[in-house]
Amino acid sequence: MKKITNIMLLTISMVILSSSSLLALDEYKVDKSKIPAPLKTDKKIDFVKEIKPIFEKACINCHADNMRRPKGKYSMSTREKTIKGGRSELKAIILKKSDKSPLVYMISDAITAYGDDDAGEDYWMPLVSKREKYKKLTQKQVSLIRTWIDQGAVWPKDVKILKKD
Repeated sequence: MKKITNIMLLTISMVILSSSSLLALDEYKVDKSKIPAPLKTDKKIDFVKEIKPIFEKACINCHADNMRRPKGKYSMSTREKTIKGGRSELKAIILKKSDKSPLVYMISDAITAYGDDDAGEDYWMPLVSKREKYKKLTQKQVSLIRTWIDQGAVWPKDVKILKKD
């Protein structure tokens, strides 16, 4: 009986946790018209050749493990950390669902508000104030990242991205 009760409690906890994560995602107000479609391809996206260079150029100088404090407490140095998200405690990537992934909303400049905060620009990445140095991602780059996410965000285990000093 105790075993059944523990299983029931675990199941109830998992349902509550997954529900709260979905509710938190609803706090993002998104202009979906700004999000480019994923690529129409059967070709597997190669993380090392196609995604890693984008992250290195546009993201990692603010979101790396080897920084004193990654911005927003969000590190993109490993697959697990990139998926996990940062300060908001929301997953940044929802595997195989790029249309539901906050990372895609942010790199598309599609967030118009978060919760009661109407300052959607504060969530655009790279930050608007840093775009002279870190260029906004192109629609093709965002489409490529979406396709990679939709394919399961494959990232070789031995590959880590660090900020270059």
